[in-house]
Amino acid sequence: MLLNLHGSVRMVAVTTCVAALLFTAAAAANAQCLGDCNGDGTVGPGELNKVIAIILNCSSAAAGCGAVPGGCTAADKNGDHTIQPGELNNIIFDILNFPPKGCPAASPTPTRTQGIQATSTPTNTFTLAPSATPTPSPTTALGPPLGMRVFSLGSKSAFTSSLLPGGSLGTPMGTLMLDAGGKDGSGRATVTLANPGTLIRTDLSAGNLTLCTKLDSCTGTLYCDGGTDVDVLNSLDSLRADLTCMRDGTHSCPATAPTPPVCCSNACEGVGVGSGNSPQQTSPPPNVTPTPSGAGAMLLICQQRSVPVRPQCQGTGSCCSTVDFSTAAPATQYYTTGIDTAQVLNHCAGSGASPSKVPKIARKGTNFDCANWTTENGVGVLGFTIPAEEGDANITGDGAQAGLWSDQ
Repeated sequence: MLLNLHGSVRMVAVTTCVAALLFTAAAAANAQCLGDCNGDGTVGPGELNKVIAIILNCSSAAAGCGAVPGGCTAADKNGDHTIQPGELNNIIFDILNFPPKGCPAASPTPTRTQGIQATSTPTNTFTLAPSATPTPSPTTALGPPLGMRVFSLGSKSAFTSSLLPGGSLGTPMGTLMLDAGGKDGSGRATVTLANPGTLIRTDLSAGNLTLCTKLDSCTGTLYCDGGTDVDVLNSLDSLRADLTCMRDGTHSCPATAPTPPVCCSNACEGVGVGSGNSPQQTSPPPNVTPTPSGAGAMLLICQQRSVPVRPQCQGTGSCCSTVDFSTAAPATQYYTTGIDTAQVLNHCAGSGASPSKVPKIARKGTNFDCANWTTENGVGVLGFTIPAEEGDANITGDGAQAGLWSDQ
């Protein structure tokens, strides 16, 4: 049974070099705290990088995407639900001209005039215009919060493995309290885990063990009006980055293995060793045309830690509550109502799979009903996958795990 349940945070590294900034005559007009993503009244370098990451990774969607959780609707100056280069320039202008907070005073708002004073050193002049009452952006929360969804995992929840086909290996148990805020103008609501520290327990039919998972935090977006692709690709390269794939007939990887797909003898590092590579979770999957996942779609991103317990603690409800989770590495895990696919590239075939078959598994969730969001045992299923390297000595080779969380 594969036990490597560690995901990874998809890191977005953004480097920008601004050689010259060109602004229109009204660059600073109505730009109070433009780009203040977290609402603390300050626009810092981290928020600037976040805005750039949204432009590069999310087709400029102000609400962000899986690569940039949470988005930055405060950077959408004109209310068109996107962040354009001109708005990025406005943010940079404010950072340079309104230190230390990087945004104009609350009132009044400075506006650049067309004129230039005739002084020894040419300078731009500003006049103070009365502050107008701000018009709510279409992305501002317009209605009341959707409320709390008690999401108690039920009998339709499942945990499966690509190496042990034939049905569920166990039923995850636990209760999530999912708190949804008000919908913005695009029908999107932010969802957070209201009970951090939630324990999820899965008694597995193979290996005589129990998997205990602690959810430290979760945040995501509920797309009540649809329009967003929440499918996920969760990929892992099993070959160490500095190696070239070798096929020499060992580790069930024939020297004449077909390509593609391909297995690598030197990708079989041994149980618990691993390649040192981290899974890469991407939503929507790269190199495909995004397909909206429909009304009620949701992508939830959780920070969690998992510990396998052997022998199995089946029948003892307090089992996971006594586990020391401080020994487990933190992991980022995507949960989606869309299609979540896991695959292992350059895999170790071992004994558990065909040498020419790439370990791959997928699960499809079910969208929620925003109008009945608070209905316990209502519609809505979250799917997840976990690619893993040589997780167990009993079944050698790489594989992938998958599961469904349902409160029915």
